[in-house]
Amino acid sequence: MSRSPQRSLRPVGFAGLVWGAVLLACGPELFTQVQGRRPSSGERTAITLLAVRHLGQGVLQVLASHHLSIVYAGIDALHASSMIAVAAKEPTLRRAALTSGAIAGVSGLLSLLARTQRKG
Repeated sequence: MSRSPQRSLRPVGFAGLVWGAVLLACGPELFTQVQGRRPSSGERTAITLLAVRHLGQGVLQVLASHHLSIVYAGIDALHASSMIAVAAKEPTLRRAALTSGAIAGVSGLLSLLARTQRKG
């Protein structure tokens, strides 16, 4: 019996919701732990925007996952790629950028796995 695509992406969506909520609740503190310094005002804004992105994508993955898994994977791949570029260009942000990129990469990979699982 094949799993429904909504069920297969729901765990990824719930994880995105949790991660977005964590970033909203204590993103600057996490940044401080990773980077060893407090985030600037612009970095705090970026953390908030990233949290909102994770929350929005998480909601969509939970509620409307059936046709969009490739889109979710693409969004996460773009995010991961952009974080690699940030890490290369801004060594002072390398740890935070690579952490964010790794999380996006895992999310994208899980979205793709859910898609292939559905097709298989």
